[in-house]
Amino acid sequence: MAVRAVQIDADEFNAADHDDPNFSRVATHIPGVGSVDTYWRKEYVDDLTGKPTEGTETFKFAVPVLVEDDEEDYYKSQWYEIDLSEASLAKFVKAVTPYVEKARRHEAMPTQTSLRTSSRSSSNPKLTEWNRRAKAWLRDAGHEVKDRGRLPNNLEEVYIKNHPDDPKPE
Repeated sequence: MAVRAVQIDADEFNAADHDDPNFSRVATHIPGVGSVDTYWRKEYVDDLTGKPTEGTETFKFAVPVLVEDDEEDYYKSQWYEIDLSEASLAKFVKAVTPYVEKARRHEAMPTQTSLRTSSRSSSNPKLTEWNRRAKAWLRDAGHEVKDRGRLPNNLEEVYIKNHPDDPKPE
């Protein structure tokens, strides 16, 4: 939770409920002066506004992020947490509602962060080698092929049509 300490005066501290963990007295010894008390109040800060707000809570969420791999670019879930007041949370919910309304509910956090249902090339050596062969042949045949990333479906089909004896590994 985004918390900041704000120094307060003795009057505000004395007026506070001393059982409230958001208020603290700190005694410091200063040589030549002696013991000095300072008083502090914890404030919970809304990460979006940067302002202290009553009722600020921490929320976790995930979004897809592009991972650029030498073999193949792919998306994975990146988890975040943010401290939001009720007003900021309402803005967040409003922004993601169109996506949530179309999404399928998932009860638990995934253990793997990949959003793709097919295997990544680095986890399937046969697919990695097939992609290398296909890209090399397509380049030699005059097709424009990126060095990195997934082979577009239309180019996969061209390679498969011309190499029926080299099926794409699953």
